[in-house]
Amino acid sequence: MKYGLWRIIYILVFGLLATSIFLTSYFIYQTIYIGIANANAIVASQLNFNIYNLNISSFEKSLSAINQKKQLGDFPPRVRNIFFYSPSASTTYVNSSTQQ
Repeated sequence: MKYGLWRIIYILVFGLLATSIFLTSYFIYQTIYIGIANANAIVASQLNFNIYNLNISSFEKSLSAINQKKQLGDFPPRVRNIFFYSPSASTTYVNSSTQQ
């Protein structure tokens, strides 16, 4: 019973610290995401983006480029294997020792 009061104080201080850490992190989280949402709203309001601002010719060009990219190219029937070396290809041995 001698340390009963200190245990209660310890639990209260630890609870107060845990609560303050939680509330501080929650405040920082909310502030960051409210700032991001406000920046997004400002950018969206300044764009004035609608269907009439689209450049249809550029859109059709990009659409045709995407479709062309999706098509596979034709490969020739016999592709040279660059990793295969024929046995006829050889290197010559060079004797670099000198005798005097």
